[in-house]
Amino acid sequence: MLLTRLYHRDIGIPSSLPQPAPGTRLGYTNHAIAAAAQDGLPRGYLPATLPTVFDLIEVEALGDRPVKWVVRFPLSDFNGWNIVLAVSWDGVVRTVWFNRSDDTHKTLDHSRYTQVGA
Repeated sequence: MLLTRLYHRDIGIPSSLPQPAPGTRLGYTNHAIAAAAQDGLPRGYLPATLPTVFDLIEVEALGDRPVKWVVRFPLSDFNGWNIVLAVSWDGVVRTVWFNRSDDTHKTLDHSRYTQVGA
């Protein structure tokens, strides 16, 4: 039985894992819409597609198949802030949150993630 593995860009993401495709059509769960609103992002600002340029932050994979990506990118109307999306392999956004663009995540819990090569 395969278990999912979680990878983070600061620890290492295997280059063999497929990345999300720019232009992928996005759908939002009710939870994602509510989370965005709670963070102050009106629904009209939720992107309909994955942008051309984004940072891949995290990958959850089952074997060599990604089941979830976490991506981060700026929104032009929110200077100094990035939107972060947890996106399933099929383009469904599970949750949304805002991060300051200068947030470096010094509190990252390395124990949650698979070490590349492990």
